Amino acid sequence: MMKPHHYQLGQKKRYDGRNEYFYKQVFELLLRLKANYLWPSMWDDVFSEDGKDDNYANAKLANAYGIVMGTSHHEPLYRAGKEWRLYYKKDLKYTSAEAWNLYNIPGEKGYDEKVNQEIEEFWESGVERNKEYDNICTVGMRGEEDSTLPAADNPPKYAELLNYIINTQKKYYQNKKIQILHN
Repeated sequence: MMKPHHYQLGQKKRYDGRNEYFYKQVFELLLRLKANYLWPSMWDDVFSEDGKDDNYANAKLANAYGIVMGTSHHEPLYRAGKEWRLYYKKDLKYTSAEAWNLYNIPGEKGYDEKVNQEIEEFWESGVERNKEYDNICTVGMRGEEDSTLPAADNPPKYAELLNYIINTQKKYYQNKKIQILHN
């Protein structure tokens, strides 16, 4: 286990974690700096569910302050990497990382319908949970724990897989009637 950094210890001691009490201070600082966007830490946090008094307190507070939240390259549809490990039902014969990395186009080598179904339910529930808040959402997918997805060694096949993933993810926005802005 890694030793926590000194800032993690202070934040843990003072606020009992990165919860609404911690983020209140962060959001007020952002507004004083005339900023309104935050991409929170991804490694050991679930921003939208790490509230202390209410699971969704962080997301509600960001919304109340007018702070737009984002997620990293590895957190599609408002879902933190840590969340997948917690959400994964362990009902399949794979570890959470193995299951994540098996997501594939139906009919392709290695495709497992149950894996795709579980990951898609995970994505859809992230959109449902965050649909009321101002967020910048990451779409796409990469391998769990810095590994590769199927077909990563075959660029045309990999492009096909990423197109399939993004089009699948876009359906959840359309189903929830969430506006998608494009450049």
